[in-house]
Amino acid sequence: MVETRVLLERASAALAAERADAEALAELEQLLARMDRPGASREDFNDADTEFHVAIARAGGNALFAEMTGAIRASLRAPILEAFTKVEDWDVMAGMLRAQHRQILDALRAGESEEAARLTAEHIRAAAAALPDLPGA
Repeated sequence: MVETRVLLERASAALAAERADAEALAELEQLLARMDRPGASREDFNDADTEFHVAIARAGGNALFAEMTGAIRASLRAPILEAFTKVEDWDVMAGMLRAQHRQILDALRAGESEEAARLTAEHIRAAAAALPDLPGA
């Protein structure tokens, strides 16, 4: 699952860096703000995280990539949420994920396709490694 996500989402991020308009970037910023909200539950964080990844795929302008990303993330919703509940230091985990998301968004804004793709791959692999018992990790 991780390698499939890396291949798909790297391509989506590269396209989004080339094609994302102001509206798409604003949506990504709003999703990060949801993840930054003090006291946000792990479930709310997970949902905003999922929407962030799908929004990147949409911003790239490839409808099939967006649909595939949405389907994969929908299938992972429960396992990721369960893994989130097992994280002992949630503040550290959430902080790491938010920082990685912020770096990806910065690369998208700057139009840096290769950097956005690289950061996305690193993020997916790091999250999978950090989450206990995540299927396909």
